[in-house]
This record gives sequence, C-alpha cells and structure tokens, in this order.
Amino acid sequence: AIGIGIRLRNYFFNRALWLDEATLSLNIVNRDYLQLLKPLDTLQVAPIGFLFVEKFFVSIFGTNEFALRLFPLIAGILSLFFFYSVARKFTNKFIALFGLLFFVFGYYLIYYSTEVKQYEIDVLVFLLCFNFIYLIDHSYKGIQKYLVSGLIGA
Repeated sequence: AIGIGIRLRNYFFNRALWLDEATLSLNIVNRDYLQLLKPLDTLQVAPIGFLFVEKFFVSIFGTNEFALRLFPLIAGILSLFFFYSVARKFTNKFIALFGLLFFVFGYYLIYYSTEVKQYEIDVLVFLLCFNFIYLIDHSYKGIQKYLVSGLIGA
C-alpha cells in the first residue's frame, strides 16, 4: 500500500512535462495511430505498443499530463505485485518482502512511474515475462516445454 501511495502522490503532484516527455507527447498527441508507426519527430523513439496505449488514453481522457502519465502509473503499480510474485518464487516470504521494500522505495522506479516514457512498462514486461517463463518451466516437461516456449517466442 505504501508503494501505491507514493506513486499516486507523485502522479497527482502533476509536475510539468520536461523536454523529453514534452517532445514525445507532441508525437503522441499530434499523430494518428498510423502515423505513430513512422519515425517520430525530434529524435524520439518508443515501442509501438506504448505509443498506441498512450494515444488511446489521450483519446479517452483528453490531452493532459494525467492522461499521458496514466499508463506508466498503472505499470508501476502492477510491477509492485509482480516483483513480489517473482521474489516469492525463489525465496521465503520474509526475504521477498525485504526485497519488495527496495523495489517500493527505489527512486527511479518511483520517478518513471509518473513519466511519459516507456521505462516503467519495460520493468512490468520483464516481470511478466519472468513469471511466465517460470510458469512454463514448472508446468511442462521435455519437448513440450520447448514447443510452448517456441510458440510464445514466435
């Protein structure tokens, strides 16, 4: 609950967009979905999925910092739960909670949870993949494991 509270506090503080966020945001706001597939202006780069979700949130909630920062916020909050899930698979409850404390109070994890950049989504995707790989590794045996992994990787 503390980690969620910290992230929500930063989100509702609603600091101004800084240069890198602003230039990426202009690409998201001023382009349609098809144009987001082309190289972005002002030397910006971001994964297509991130751009599409950002565009969707802006189209639903309007052109504002809250809409632009909502996807990273959601990813940051979900990451807390998935980090604990990963840690719990490899250690006991006490050590997993201890590790979660570092994750909850990690400066960059907090900061990027409220920034119009894809970094917090990268963290969430890594944790989801790690959980998924662990599940496959412990659910399938032999050739079946490799086939399922290959299909998912394709």
